[in-house]
Amino acid sequence: AVVCTDTTVKGGIQSGGSVTCGDVGGGVNAGDGVKCGSIGGDVQAGDSVHCSGDVQGSVRAGDSVTCGNVGGDVSASDSVRCGEVKGNVRASDSVTCGNVGGDVSADSVRCKNAGGSVNR
Repeated sequence: AVVCTDTTVKGGIQSGGSVTCGDVGGGVNAGDGVKCGSIGGDVQAGDSVHCSGDVQGSVRAGDSVTCGNVGGDVSASDSVRCGEVKGNVRASDSVTCGNVGGDVSADSVRCKNAGGSVNR
């Protein structure tokens, strides 16, 4: 597990366990869950991703995703809850988002606007 005591990590973080920290300037790759502020790159986690801020890249999670705005795609095996997403959003259970630039795929979809298709 990685627990950061500094509020900002300038580079990326890679861990076989979980990652808990403030803002990260690069990407985050974790075997378990991720809890952080804003992320300047992509996020990949074996469990849930919870970001209090925005993610500049894409987000992939083995469970659920909760974050601010996302600059790329979002994929989760369970649910996705976030602000605006520039790419596609895919989840097996539910998606609750602001505007989505691409396609949305989930059993339950609640978005302000989808730029592509909505598949349920």
